[in-house]
Amino acid sequence: SATLAVNGSFDYWIGTVGLEPGAVRHDLVPSPFDHAQQALLGVPKDLPDPREGDWTQATAAAVVDAVRASNGGAFVLCTSYAAVRAYADALRSADPTRQVLAQGESASPGLLVAFMRDPRAVLVGTDSFWEGVSVKGDGLRLVVIPRLPFRVPTEPLFQARSERVVKRGGDPFRELTLPATILKLRQGYGRLIRSKTDRGVVVVLDPRVHSRGFGPRILASLPPARRVAGPWWRVREEVRRFFGAPPALDPRG
Repeated sequence: SATLAVNGSFDYWIGTVGLEPGAVRHDLVPSPFDHAQQALLGVPKDLPDPREGDWTQATAAAVVDAVRASNGGAFVLCTSYAAVRAYADALRSADPTRQVLAQGESASPGLLVAFMRDPRAVLVGTDSFWEGVSVKGDGLRLVVIPRLPFRVPTEPLFQARSERVVKRGGDPFRELTLPATILKLRQGYGRLIRSKTDRGVVVVLDPRVHSRGFGPRILASLPPARRVAGPWWRVREEVRRFFGAPPALDPRG
């Protein structure tokens, strides 16, 4: 399964379930989809770091831009309910006529049904919408991931695994945190392309994929969609072009 492998290796999954690497037969089957033709991956470089105070405001503006370009049909995948509320509020303020469905306001199954009935809708969700959800066709044409899905380091199971890694002289971030983040990100990306005829855009707004040493490993793990990097205005214009939207009057604005 592609969502069990990290950069082509099953070592992380094998280790977390307690198996011995030499005792497991495994194979990695390539995706049947042509991501280079079907998808665009936007990775802006100039947005604030998530630890900076203006990060939510800046990424909310980018989310609104991306949703306008696709005219809805979008998932915004968050890592907290506070983020869900912030992005839902920003989208509703930007366009009161658009249906914005926010996880936590009603039951998750009802959100998905309502989303699939409205081609202009946006669903803002957290953990349960990163995986196991399938919307084929034009109904889902944009996935926005504002923040990399790093696990909470205080989870008891994660803490126990980290302590075990430290005891044998390993690095919990490289061996546990980063692989888990890569798998989650792959699952989030995987909501978009569900058939050979699907088309769409994934936008990852977290600039750490460029600014931190682990960034190249994360980007290398994602499917080979056509990629655009640079300032947000440039990424935004490529997203608009992908969806056939007219260019902004002032692209840099």
